[in-house]
Amino acid sequence: MPRQNRTKTRFFLLAVLPAIITAGVAAASLYPPSLPNPANCGRDDLLRWVVTRDLTGEPLELQTTLARRLEQEFRGGVDWDQLGPQMTDLQRQQLWQNLPLLLEAWLREKAHAYATMPKEQQRALLDQILSQLATWRGIEAVRPEQADVHRPNSESLLALLQRRMQQYVDRAPSPEREQMGQLLLGIQTRGLAKQLGY
Repeated sequence: MPRQNRTKTRFFLLAVLPAIITAGVAAASLYPPSLPNPANCGRDDLLRWVVTRDLTGEPLELQTTLARRLEQEFRGGVDWDQLGPQMTDLQRQQLWQNLPLLLEAWLREKAHAYATMPKEQQRALLDQILSQLATWRGIEAVRPEQADVHRPNSESLLALLQRRMQQYVDRAPSPEREQMGQLLLGIQTRGLAKQLGY
């Protein structure tokens, strides 16, 4: 290869290669980092799942796995006031969008367990469900900023749950519909009984 061609080739590589590398780095930064398997990842990675990934199109199996793991990891409660300042508004919006999906998947699994267990064990499961729901109290601290306070994103978790309960039952496939209806009636009845001191 003549010397002149080698010089042109070097010049081309020195001029174009940095541009190609820069474009590649910029393109890679547009995509979120890969997320670990939710079945065995830690608390921080579970949070990354629910604040960075839109779960709307994800399979019910993945949503159920995430819901189950969140229940395990956050059984002792969450300090939402401390967590809130660490989240961007975009992450808050994603969390608030994912919560109803995770709640529905969680309730479906609980409904199946409730329907298939002996009657004498159902009360303990209802108490466990009510206790788990109580650990999420205060999640409103990470509610996304909204100009319109009447939009669904501005609802408290309890209001969101109450509004969605019947939707979950109505949307469930026929065999699950009855199970979810029974569970939700059990939750409401047991919750009222606990408030009255029974």
